[in-house]
Amino acid sequence: MTEFVSVVARAMLAAVFLAAFLGKAKTRESFRGFARSVQGLAKLPSDRVAWILATIVVAGEGLAAALLVSPLAPRLGFVIGGLMLLVFTGVVVRSVRAGIFAECRCFGGRGAIMSAAMVGRNLVLLAVAITGAALPAASLLEQPLVSLPAVVVGIALAVLVIRYYDDFVRLLLRRHATATAAHGE
Repeated sequence: MTEFVSVVARAMLAAVFLAAFLGKAKTRESFRGFARSVQGLAKLPSDRVAWILATIVVAGEGLAAALLVSPLAPRLGFVIGGLMLLVFTGVVVRSVRAGIFAECRCFGGRGAIMSAAMVGRNLVLLAVAITGAALPAASLLEQPLVSLPAVVVGIALAVLVIRYYDDFVRLLLRRHATATAAHGE
């Protein structure tokens, strides 16, 4: 069971960081859009500083994804990914508290507005990173009957987080608002 959870965590975080990396780095315009969002979010004085920070983030995401799929250093991938998630969470918390309603562009294209829901998503991913780092690294090739289903589950979870998390939060908020209005609260 430990091997299964380890591989699920690796696959999930590798897919999340790969999607984030590709979404921002796939075209010059997608990277520019991300750099602009970094500048607006951090209230940076120059485009150059935003460009440098954006480059560091994109490189870190690519490195985390590569290490997580590598047989050589998956634990380092969890650590780098976890550190990045800590920083991302801190940035979101700071933005929400400061009333900065910037768009994240976490996965390149259209982004979500910084919110407590984004903090929740990052904390879930951070918990996956911590769990993965704490477990013994399972070889993806030694036990293919464990690894293949675990990789499929990890990628499916990543797709749910990447594609449907924001929609799910909006749906819950709408239902809560409707229920609150119906009860006159």
